[in-house]
Amino acid sequence: PDFLTEKEMNAVSSVYRSHGTSEEEGTIMPRDLPQAMRSLGLNPSEQEVIDIPNYITRRGLIYLTDFCQMILKWFRDDVSQEEHFKQLMFRVEK
Repeated sequence: PDFLTEKEMNAVSSVYRSHGTSEEEGTIMPRDLPQAMRSLGLNPSEQEVIDIPNYITRRGLIYLTDFCQMILKWFRDDVSQEEHFKQLMFRVEK
């Protein structure tokens, strides 16, 4: 699918909000991206930690829509990541 499911979106939004910045509501700092990804059960490589923010950061911040698109791509490109996320998602919702 080209979209996050409702459950996926709820889990992603929850993690995103937990890493939110006070600088501009609805954003996270690029330095918080690796921890946010790990909270979703993803394990970005050191190079990905450097590269990903370069593609999705706008005005020094990462917005929810860009974060969701990145997570969607990550999940759908790697089926094992998507399955791991689904297992983790039930722990986040509790």
